[in-house]
Amino acid sequence: MDSSLTAYAALFIWPVVAMSLYVLFSPFQATLWTFLGAHLLLPVGTMIKVEMLPQVDKATVPIFCALVGCLIRQPRRERPPGRQGTPFDLIAGFLMASYVIGAVTSSLLNSDPVIMGDRVLPGTGLYDGISGAEAAVIALVPFFLGWRFFGSASDAAHMIKGLVVAGLLYSILMLVEIRLSPQLHFWVYGYYPTDFQQEIRGSGYRPMVFTGHGLLAAIFLMTTVAASAAMSKARVSLWGVGAGKFNAYLGAILIMCKSAGSLMFGGVATALIWLTSPRMQVRAAALLVTFSLGYPLFRAFDLIPTNLIAELAGDLNNERGLSLATRFRNEDQLLSRAAEREMFGWGRYGRSRVYDPESGRDVTLADGKWVQTLGQFGLVGFLSEFGLLSLGIYRAMRAIRYCRDRRELIYLAALSLIVGLNVLDLLPNSTLRPWTWFLCGVVFARGQDCVARAGDVRIRSRASDARALRPS
Repeated sequence: MDSSLTAYAALFIWPVVAMSLYVLFSPFQATLWTFLGAHLLLPVGTMIKVEMLPQVDKATVPIFCALVGCLIRQPRRERPPGRQGTPFDLIAGFLMASYVIGAVTSSLLNSDPVIMGDRVLPGTGLYDGISGAEAAVIALVPFFLGWRFFGSASDAAHMIKGLVVAGLLYSILMLVEIRLSPQLHFWVYGYYPTDFQQEIRGSGYRPMVFTGHGLLAAIFLMTTVAASAAMSKARVSLWGVGAGKFNAYLGAILIMCKSAGSLMFGGVATALIWLTSPRMQVRAAALLVTFSLGYPLFRAFDLIPTNLIAELAGDLNNERGLSLATRFRNEDQLLSRAAEREMFGWGRYGRSRVYDPESGRDVTLADGKWVQTLGQFGLVGFLSEFGLLSLGIYRAMRAIRYCRDRRELIYLAALSLIVGLNVLDLLPNSTLRPWTWFLCGVVFARGQDCVARAGDVRIRSRASDARALRPS
């Protein structure tokens, strides 16, 4: 995969685009579109790497731009008493610290080389630890920005609206690829980012546009379907058109994406948003992330009937059943490998994968983000990463009781559900991107804000009562 001058130019131009967004729009809108725009438009696989400096690519460019933009604009909003220093803040800080420190520790504990046949994988050391910590800090920046600078009711509303607008605009490009095959990345940047055969489904195609894979495009569109359902339930229109029509349209595009998992997620999200209360939606989201956090344990103790699931999938579609069975077999092998160094993992350079002992050939496929993180950084890395992604939902479980405005309730619940489904999707796929981290940070901050403002109202009420009882 040879990158083109156009691809490199896009990476260099994006900071100009991002800074223009921060001039023209509010800090939250600019930050959101910096992440979403990069995810949806920048080239996949093109990178610039200088020794001892962070890699510049589709993921890191928007992170650097958003950090600089927020530092320049310095987003400020009134923080009610109790917003900072809560137990959830301390947990978030602890998980962020363990995420970074765990990356260093993993490298320091894996100095021995791995030898499999003719293949020799080098050990890791201090340099790799520093590089891993650097990568971990950069990855956490979107979450930190969402947590510390945003989280108001208007931010949640802009998040929902932004997702719907992005989905509507991107659907035009997706329709082009559904009709003509996934060619836009090749036409614009001059190369295919993935194996073209993976995007063929039956007699049609699965669009990927500039995301790099059809699964990434589909899971993003799923979030826009859920967001449009929330807008519709809140009775909010867009451009003078009821959001329910957009929900139906985006749902139809999602069906055309030919991704069973994303389609199922989109259907479940829409049904929950329309048919259940916001509190029930947050509980459903909490159930999803709790299952995701416990998934390695469930798999290790064989508590998930993988054979039955594969057989049921095979009854519906033989090809999907075989694919699912292969995925489960790979997970079993990789989980056994991870168990050999369960706390801090095997480190980088592919040391956590399984190789043929004679030929040294890699015999596994690590599709899920959970098994990738568990193998490389162990339980510490997995719990830190998935714990941070899930923390906002646990915060929202209490916060939902303090939201009095109907629209605020609907949006907080819908965003929690979107986060829960995105975390669940990290079990079969590796779809974690900077905009996902930012979304999780905003949801966490939104829950904190609701609880803190409710506490502020109680404090003011008590103060008012005390003044009323004071003798004149």
